[in-house]
Amino acid sequence: HHYLNLTAEEIPARATQFKCCPPIRSSGNQEALWQAVVDGNIDMLVSDHSPCTPDLKKPGVKDFMDSWGGISSLQFGLSLFWGQAAKRGLTLQDLNRLMCRAPARLAGLSHRKGQIAPGFDADFVVWAPDQTSVVTVENI
Repeated sequence: HHYLNLTAEEIPARATQFKCCPPIRSSGNQEALWQAVVDGNIDMLVSDHSPCTPDLKKPGVKDFMDSWGGISSLQFGLSLFWGQAAKRGLTLQDLNRLMCRAPARLAGLSHRKGQIAPGFDADFVVWAPDQTSVVTVENI
């Protein structure tokens, strides 16, 4: 979700808390990614989650080569994706396909994950899609 919500133009110089691999790209690149999602050329959204504690980001040193290359924010993925996806005309059915059904199929778990149906695991998320929140250091 970083690449669909953050742009290089918005990241301050040497802000190591945004270091990830591949790096955050330009707004033009972000728009191309969103267009690929909307057009169906990107068929799933997942996280290669690589969190770290704030000290590993070396915030006072601001050294990109020495700081950890991951962003702790998995808990915001659904809300961040939906906030932009809804504005682009995607539906809750698209969200389910991209974030549940397709990843379950890729992992070989589509016989028990990825949908709410008899015989499937009851993996639920309680979520208020219209509620807004602010990401702060304290809730990362």
